[in-house]
Amino acid sequence: MKIFFMGATKFSVRCLKALLECEQEIVGCALTDEVFKISYNEKGVKNCNYASFADLAKEHNIAAIPYER
Repeated sequence: MKIFFMGATKFSVRCLKALLECEQEIVGCALTDEVFKISYNEKGVKNCNYASFADLAKEHNIAAIPYER
């Protein structure tokens, strides 16, 4: 099974690591910013549980695609 991974929290980093340890086929992942826009706040909101997995993706040769709205 091919997996495209999405996440932006410390928990999602642990999930991605677990999938890699189980030798699952991760074909790509979406990267988001710590602060993002949302309908009810024009200035954006901050994900206070944010963690990037860009380095982990690079280390495992996983395509990392920036998510843009």
